[in-house]
Amino acid sequence: MLCCFILFAGFDSFAYLPGLKKLDEIVIGLGINEHYKSMSRGVIDVKDMAYFFSVIVIFNEATRLKMLSRKWKKKS
Repeated sequence: MLCCFILFAGFDSFAYLPGLKKLDEIVIGLGINEHYKSMSRGVIDVKDMAYFFSVIVIFNEATRLKMLSRKWKKKS
């Protein structure tokens, strides 16, 4: 849940910090909100679809690695 909040609002808030004037567009582009704005208007862009697909792949892979790292014990 925290990751979703950070991806949605965290990058926008972080981009407007005083020292990041040159990097603000790059940081905003990393967050979900920027990609969601155009899709909410009905504009489907390949760039936005690639972003969402890559976020899905990253979190699925992180979940898979976490599940593999656990030591599952059979209960007898």
